[in-house]
Amino acid sequence: MRYAAGLKSKRLPLSALVPLAALAAWSSLVPVEVGLTMYRLHRAAKGSDTVQIHAGQFETTIQRRNWLPFALERVSYRYEHTIQAANVPGIVIETLISLPLSWPALWHPNGLTVAAWRTLSYPFFCLPAWWFLGRGLEGLVGRRPLHLAMFVSSLVLSLVCVVLLLGLGFGVSAADRSEVTWVLWGLGFWAFAFALPAFAWVRQRRAAE
Repeated sequence: MRYAAGLKSKRLPLSALVPLAALAAWSSLVPVEVGLTMYRLHRAAKGSDTVQIHAGQFETTIQRRNWLPFALERVSYRYEHTIQAANVPGIVIETLISLPLSWPALWHPNGLTVAAWRTLSYPFFCLPAWWFLGRGLEGLVGRRPLHLAMFVSSLVLSLVCVVLLLGLGFGVSAADRSEVTWVLWGLGFWAFAFALPAFAWVRQRRAAE
């Protein structure tokens, strides 16, 4: 019995597991894909410091020092919108970093495109939001009590996402909206995710009556 209790006490909380799961999902898309692309380039080079890339009628030569940037750009082009949609709250951290450095332009490191930087950074910028979702899930399953501050924060964050979703959904033309479909999906998901702690708080209060 003591051994079982010890195992139970060492179980990671959902507020830690959810961010870790989000990073694991990102890792399976970006670092793994970048590594596989680098490996294919290495195989195609056959010991040379350059590799020839053919795409239809276009052909280019990539030197070994550029293999990593090429692989990252290729993976970013493929998964950029998916990663940004899943980590929409990361926009807040990106904006806070850009304000003192490059505003109104969005800051990104030299040598990386905006797409590559967002593909690398958004999953980490969004970790506080994933933690918040994990706390809500803990409250939902009854593992931890939620306080009023969590309820208020949940409502505010969810409403902000709803307002932005409605603004983009109905405030722009159909042509412009088609270019930001991924943003709409991301805002819709996080409007729901941010609302979970508030729902859990109400459920806990009713159970305590």
